[in-house]
Amino acid sequence: MMLGILDLDTTSNLISGFGGAILGVLATVWFERSNARKTMAFDLHRELNQESMMKARMDAQATLAAYSDYHLGELIREVPDELHSVWVISGFYDRLRIALDHRLVDSRFVSPLFGSLFCFFYFGFFEDQLLPAEWDISKNMNKLADTLRSNTPRNEWKAWVEAARREATRVRDATAKRRLKVDPQRLG
Repeated sequence: MMLGILDLDTTSNLISGFGGAILGVLATVWFERSNARKTMAFDLHRELNQESMMKARMDAQATLAAYSDYHLGELIREVPDELHSVWVISGFYDRLRIALDHRLVDSRFVSPLFGSLFCFFYFGFFEDQLLPAEWDISKNMNKLADTLRSNTPRNEWKAWVEAARREATRVRDATAKRRLKVDPQRLG
């Protein structure tokens, strides 16, 4: 029997071919998007470990350790010129959070690639100095911490947090000792 100009077999073949083509396109788009999300995770990791970012991390750590009694508002008022590295690091983590929020990065890779170092800054310094402020930086860092925590095995997260707090305490203590050696007036 003819349906217009095409018979049933031809119509069925056309529909099957068209359906297969659509499925092929969808699979290709999914694969490319999945691959792009993985690539983004590793590109961000590479960025975080570039020499300039390693220097920014060290400078941010030194600044926050040197002014460990200051919260964000005080840091901005008292030592604004020394905060560049802090903004670089917090900006990086904010971009990571935005990438996660918009599913531009594969969340399965974020915790293993960024979790322990993020914990070092978050629990070692940001938690006490930057996060008490009701600013976007606080909300954004808290949201990233929640995302990482939910994608990390509990025992691993706990170990990262404990190590971060220990190391930050060690850094603060070493910084305080260096300041005392440099500035004898602080002794009295």
